[in-house]
Amino acid sequence: MRAVAALLGLGLLMLAGVLASIGWRHGRAAVGPVLAGAVVSFAAFLWVDCRQCQAGALYVGALASLPFFAVGWIALGLDPYGLSPPARAAVSAASLFTVLWSALITATATFGGACPCRALGWGDPVAPLRAVGTDRLVGPLLLAASAVTLLLAGRAARRFAGRAL
Repeated sequence: MRAVAALLGLGLLMLAGVLASIGWRHGRAAVGPVLAGAVVSFAAFLWVDCRQCQAGALYVGALASLPFFAVGWIALGLDPYGLSPPARAAVSAASLFTVLWSALITATATFGGACPCRALGWGDPVAPLRAVGTDRLVGPLLLAASAVTLLLAGRAARRFAGRAL
């Protein structure tokens, strides 16, 4: 799985470089990877089997989404033109969406010690099952990824505003 994620991340890096070189400016090259990272991580959240608290999909989804976020970070950091308002809205919406649901995971699994299924709000979480190992890391990992994305988006938006003057 790590090899697949690494190859996927490398491919996305190359795609971001190609898009940036052919004229995808003003942060448009960052929108796709950040949206893909948010979708991949949320899809893993939906894939959890709550009958026996099979929450391994959460960690796999978090690891699989990080290359997408990293490509978005690189595109945000390297684009000399900054981030236009429509692109900033898309990047911010994806990041805030990830913050919202990963905060639920953090509250229930990391701090509460409960099975991450409690954060879902549907299904039938088994009460005596507890969060173990990597279940406790998924929420903070995705919160950190979203925070870095929002920080870089803000800096790129300031670059765009500075160039527009």
